Amino acid sequence: MPEPVVSLLQVSKRYPRFVLDPFDLEVGPNRLVGLVGPNGSGKSTLLRILVGLVRPDSGQVRICGHPVPQRQADAKQEIGFVSEDMRLHAGATLRWHARLVRSLCPAWDENRANNLAERLGLSWDQRAGSLSRGQTAKAMLLLALARRPRLLLLDEATAALDSEAREDVLGELGRLVSREGVTVLLSSHHAADLAGRADEVFQLPEGRWEAFAPSPIRSAVSLR
Repeated sequence: MPEPVVSLLQVSKRYPRFVLDPFDLEVGPNRLVGLVGPNGSGKSTLLRILVGLVRPDSGQVRICGHPVPQRQADAKQEIGFVSEDMRLHAGATLRWHARLVRSLCPAWDENRANNLAERLGLSWDQRAGSLSRGQTAKAMLLLALARRPRLLLLDEATAALDSEAREDVLGELGRLVSREGVTVLLSSHHAADLAGRADEVFQLPEGRWEAFAPSPIRSAVSLR
């Protein structure tokens, strides 16, 4: 049986006005997993625990077999992370951003970067400040995926996109899961995006887990 890409055992996190109840989660390779729920339900907290930006109060976390935080540096080499609040340098080109990420990431794949730029309709010489929201989201995805992560974490990364741009990004994610073995955890307010695409969908109502099969998500999940 293949080793899980994500393994969480009785993980919890408490803030003054929010509690993420202890939960277990295991995600195997080649999976697209959706996380849905209202603002404040714990989606971002969960993804930030996985990427190492938030330390849980209890429980065990393993990413691609690496225990976190004990082997956090090794785990981070396996992760690509895109959040809606991440920003590019407005005056710099996409090529400049790619060179910066490449200098920091030994696994950077130039061929994949060029292929992604072509498929996503991006120009290397366009400055970030002139990109639309959809183009910016695609550029962020390119920079994350050219590092060849085994695990891609997307925190509301498609939230601000119009339907056409969202379709492009979600189509690319499906291709990467099916053809290149990337595992994706995607949080979204758009429940319909995940219907028929995700292998599993989880709802987090106020920090508690509820799992639904992909097919009934449109009626089973209530978002605001």
